[in-house]
Amino acid sequence: MVSSILKNAIMLALLIIIILLIFGIFFYNNIPSNKIVPDKVVLALPEQLQQELDTTLEDEQKEVLVTYVVKENDLNVYQRNKAYTPGKVDPFVEAGSSDSYPGSGGNSTTGGGATGGGTSGK
Repeated sequence: MVSSILKNAIMLALLIIIILLIFGIFFYNNIPSNKIVPDKVVLALPEQLQQELDTTLEDEQKEVLVTYVVKENDLNVYQRNKAYTPGKVDPFVEAGSSDSYPGSGGNSTTGGGATGGGTSGK
């Protein structure tokens, strides 16, 4: 008889805990919390600084497009004057620099030179 009363008490306690958990989940948004949530702070630049920033950005966004056309005759002249070294990232840089392509080993390429118009951001 004591075991059945103990068994029923445990079952009743578990049932109450389950009901409390269900109510806790159901009314989660309605339970008041003691946390103080601060308001959002909106930061803004003063008008004068915003105008200065806008004008600076407009000046920087203007692109300067320069087109160079280098033909084979021009490359031969530069190569004779030792102002051009084939196989480098920038073949017109001074001869002492090491700006060659990775793995090129300093090999020069033969054949026709650049005949198209390359673009540069200078």
